[in-house]
Amino acid sequence: MWTLLLVSQHYDRRSQYDIALDKIDEAILHTPTVIDLYSIKGNILQHAGNFSAAAALADEARSMDLADRYLNSECVMQMLQADQVGLAEKTAVLFTKDGDQHNNLHDMQCMWYELASGESYFRQGDLGRALKNFLAVEKHYTDMTEDQFDFHSYCLRKMTLRAYVSMLKFQDRLHAHEYFHKAAAGAIRCYMKLHDSPLKSSAEENDELSKLPAAQRKKLRQKQKKAEARAKREAEEKQEDETTSTNSSKSGKKQQARPVDLDPHGEKLVQVEDPLAEATKYLKLLQNNSSDSLETHILSFELNMRKQKVLLAFQAVKQLIKLDENNPDSHRSLIRFFHRINNLPAPATDSEKLIWNVLEAERPDLRQLHGKSLVEVNINFLEKHNASLTHRAAAAEMMYLLEPDKKLQAIKLIEDSTNNTASGNGVLGPIKEWGIQDCIDVHKLLDTVFADQDVA
Repeated sequence: MWTLLLVSQHYDRRSQYDIALDKIDEAILHTPTVIDLYSIKGNILQHAGNFSAAAALADEARSMDLADRYLNSECVMQMLQADQVGLAEKTAVLFTKDGDQHNNLHDMQCMWYELASGESYFRQGDLGRALKNFLAVEKHYTDMTEDQFDFHSYCLRKMTLRAYVSMLKFQDRLHAHEYFHKAAAGAIRCYMKLHDSPLKSSAEENDELSKLPAAQRKKLRQKQKKAEARAKREAEEKQEDETTSTNSSKSGKKQQARPVDLDPHGEKLVQVEDPLAEATKYLKLLQNNSSDSLETHILSFELNMRKQKVLLAFQAVKQLIKLDENNPDSHRSLIRFFHRINNLPAPATDSEKLIWNVLEAERPDLRQLHGKSLVEVNINFLEKHNASLTHRAAAAEMMYLLEPDKKLQAIKLIEDSTNNTASGNGVLGPIKEWGIQDCIDVHKLLDTVFADQDVA
């Protein structure tokens, strides 16, 4: 049974999911009471892209040993991956203190949960709740920075100098931590999405309502009032439950009632006047602490293109090419930037002329552009990475941007991609190159940029 478990994980690592599932099913048939088998089967299904089935299996494993916190956390993670946030929250609070419920996860600085929740809400388009979770993680890091002040005098008084020096070094690297990077990047993506499709103001909503027939308008208003009343009632009930349970905790001691969260769904967070200014705060932290990450410079490029800060966007493009010139996103940024520049009107003001001069002086330093048009640069990139799905998708997207009349040709470029066998030890069977996340990204590209659902 353990041999079957090991060999199924081996095939899972090699992306041969069919064989991996056969082996793990054989192991479950052999000994159906071993919890690890169900967890591993869930992981295999997750890697193969079936998130809801993976969450169901993780829940089955959890229900076989209800006292195991690790299995509970694993199950919550799988549920959040499958966008089952409500179910995940109910499962997570099984291991929190009575009554504190969701707030307890925040107090314990349970960042993996907040990040996975934020990502899930972002995928579902609920930007308020997504921001709420991402900014909660950012607040933990602010708290850590503030908490260190107590230690300066203490360490010097007690002469624990090695611990003191190591704490100072930790503080210097604090915002370079992986969780902070993910939270800041998530918040920036939320703010950029808010800028791209701003929420309707109440005046605009009233205008839309006034266009409807009177009977329909009345119906809608009644529906809104009912929803508001229900939300208010639920919040009051939840508050009552929490105060009663906190007042009489397990130990029988009375506890202090915690302050109520006035914005549980993050509705106030999305009503910012300038989302791009908010995003810039977090981008600066990323640039100072995670400058060797491609994602930092991709976000910098996207944000500065929206703010029309030409030189800052160009700086991001140069950093991307320096870090990894063969990355599809580096190629996209390069083409998009110079396509935008080529379509700008002739510079009129002194500052515009200055920017133009800087770009003209810097352009010859970019090896990719030497005496070539953008279309030629794109063709060269495609020829160089012809076998890769993600590179072909990037080249097709840029072909459609540069020559909109070649949309069908660009789509055909993606459709003609072949899932080649990766080079390696052929004895163990063929491995295909495409990963599930690459396929999800290309599907999204066809659905949104090319707006062709049939092809997608």
